[in-house]
Amino acid sequence: THCISSAASDVYKRQNILLIEHKITLSEDEIQRFQRLYFELNKYIKSPRDINKIINVLRFRMPISNTEINIVDLIILEIIRLFDKRFYEIIKTHRDLLINHIHIPSVKYRLDSHNKKRTIDADKLDINSDQKEILQQLFPAFDALYTNTNFSNKDTLRKLKRIADENYFDLFFASLDSDAKKRSK
Repeated sequence: THCISSAASDVYKRQNILLIEHKITLSEDEIQRFQRLYFELNKYIKSPRDINKIINVLRFRMPISNTEINIVDLIILEIIRLFDKRFYEIIKTHRDLLINHIHIPSVKYRLDSHNKKRTIDADKLDINSDQKEILQQLFPAFDALYTNTNFSNKDTLRKLKRIADENYFDLFFASLDSDAKKRSK
């Protein structure tokens, strides 16, 4: 029941062209995941200028990130970064809350075996229902706080190089942070 604006539809088409240009193929599951997330984000795309902004960033980011991190998560995070900086910062600064820590346990949630503290902290996030939905789709551990499910397929997150995996989360922000520091000097 989601409507997609014509501008958002144009971005979607142009992103597909970029994927082809850079010989990036997505599995059927990743395509469906992208479409679900994209429908949540199409409200940001209102004009041809917005389209160009997204495509220009992706034209730069896709080739250098293709083998390092999940492209679907990259596209979604870039749209958020471009059009909702506050929400982007919430994602960036709440790593412990958003991902399951298997190998490097979070000090903050170490004794929180029933996720009570995580749920309280999640409820305190200053986000709207659309943003909560995006977080639930990007981060299965966050989704589990609200759906009473236990996400157990952590190997899939790692294999797909998803932002929700503890080994990949920081990579989604690393190059942008170092690029920003270089520009500010």
